[in-house]
Amino acid sequence: MPQLEVSTYISQIFWLIVCFSVLYYLLSRKALPRVAEVLEARADRIRADLDEAQRLKKEAEDALARYERVVARPRAGRRREIAETQAKLRAGLGGRPGQAGREARPGRSPRPRRASPRRARMR
Repeated sequence: MPQLEVSTYISQIFWLIVCFSVLYYLLSRKALPRVAEVLEARADRIRADLDEAQRLKKEAEDALARYERVVARPRAGRRREIAETQAKLRAGLGGRPGQAGREARPGRSPRPRRASPRRARMR
């Protein structure tokens, strides 16, 4: 085999150095700077996206805080009205909770319950 022949070692080492040098030059001057530019542009885009996401998160938190402030006052008023109404109903019934349905709908009798189709078949 020619690559193992001692007399050709010098020429093989020479061409190895030449090929390696040419490949190193091409990669270091042409290909790798392009890759570095792409990586830098990608890092800049990711950084900009993260900044935008942080800004939008802050806006969303501010909007949520404004919404909660706007909703809190009417919600507290409704809770107070519910408590007052429940207290009036309890006071008006005199502690008889079973009368609540009759007093809530005066003049109406409760509807009779209809038998389900399953019960009708069982009879």
